[in-house]
Amino acid sequence: MKAVFSRVLIVCLLCTLAMGCDDVSKEPRAERNSVLFDATGGTESVGITCGLTLPWTFHSLHLLVYRNGRYQTEILIPKDKITIEKPDKTRTRIHYDWITFEIPEDGRKVIITADENRTNESRSVAFDGHGNIDGFSIKVTQSCKKEAH
Repeated sequence: MKAVFSRVLIVCLLCTLAMGCDDVSKEPRAERNSVLFDATGGTESVGITCGLTLPWTFHSLHLLVYRNGRYQTEILIPKDKITIEKPDKTRTRIHYDWITFEIPEDGRKVIITADENRTNESRSVAFDGHGNIDGFSIKVTQSCKKEAH
């Protein structure tokens, strides 16, 4: 019985050590995790650091829903609502409704362009990128236009 217990203990210890050896330091990371736009929109760039020889990939967009200024829920935006195109060999463009993300071929940055917000509500999305094991998320928030009183 002691021999079986010892073997199981050794196997568990080896599995724990093996899982601890995953090198996530080479996984992609965003220089900043949030970007804020005012109602006029504009363009911002977020650098991506990545030690991988292969670039990371776009994973998903999530619509972040707020009511009365408080976070309420997160909704995965269906792929059929997102336009993904390669206008040329040097970049990929991902567009949804009011927001566009451009990724140069080397994957070292994400260029974010927000259209003017003519609604009376702030809006937010989360852009997710993915490496081999881990990934990153960039939350993009745009304020709403203020009505003149």
